[in-house]
Parts: sequence; C-alpha cells; structure tokens
Amino acid sequence: MSRADKISPIQNIPEYYADFPINLDKNQVTGQIARTTNEEAVKQSMIHLVLTSFNERPYQPYLGSRVKDSLFDNIDDPMVVEEIRSSIEDCIKNNERRATDVQVSIEPSLDQSAYNVQILFSLINITAVFVANFTLERIR
Repeated sequence: MSRADKISPIQNIPEYYADFPINLDKNQVTGQIARTTNEEAVKQSMIHLVLTSFNERPYQPYLGSRVKDSLFDNIDDPMVVEEIRSSIEDCIKNNERRATDVQVSIEPSLDQSAYNVQILFSLINITAVFVANFTLERIR
C-alpha cells in the first residue's frame, strides 16, 4: 500500500503529505507527536521557508529568502513591496516542490508597520486552490 493510499481516520481524505507541527504537540489519543497533513503541512513549510534567511540553516546556505532584509525599508514604497513579493515567490518556487501555481499578494499595513501576505497555491496531487495567510513584521 502506497503512502497516498492511506486514509485519514478523521476526515476520510487521502493523505498525500505529512509533517510534524513546529511546536511538536502530542496527539491527545496516542500520546505520540501530532502530524499536519496535506495543505496544512505545505502551508507550514512555505511560511518557514519564507521566514528563513540565507545561510541560516547549517549545510543549506541557499535555502531561504531575502524577506527579513527588506522589513526595515520604507513600508509604503511600492518597490519594496514588489521586492518582497518576488522574493517570496522565488523562495517557494525554488524550495517547495509540492506547491504549484503560486501567486503572492502583499498588502502593507502602515498602522502596524507590517505586511499582510496571502499566498494562493495548488498541490501536485490535489486540484483545489489553497490560501496561506501570515503577517511579516519587524521584531522590535
């Protein structure tokens, strides 16, 4: 039986992708580490890739994006917004092979000094379109 043929016991949908959550929570029933599956696993991976800077991970110097470098630039400059958008798209297209048809939109939030990011994507084995939303903000 292949990995794609397994059925999730909760939702009765095929599990194509699985990953551990970043906080390593335990499953309430089994006591083992919980899992995220399908689009949630890919969303989590994309967000962590975007928030990773180049040379941050050992032995993987080309993994990451330049997003953190742009967070201290002028927030209402359209060139900065375009630079962040293209950096996010490049990062996902180069490092996340499970996501296809990636479209990134960014909205600066002047009152919070942050960027609201929305990523639309499809998965290789699943035909639906999914959305990942997160906020990029400076650490003070």
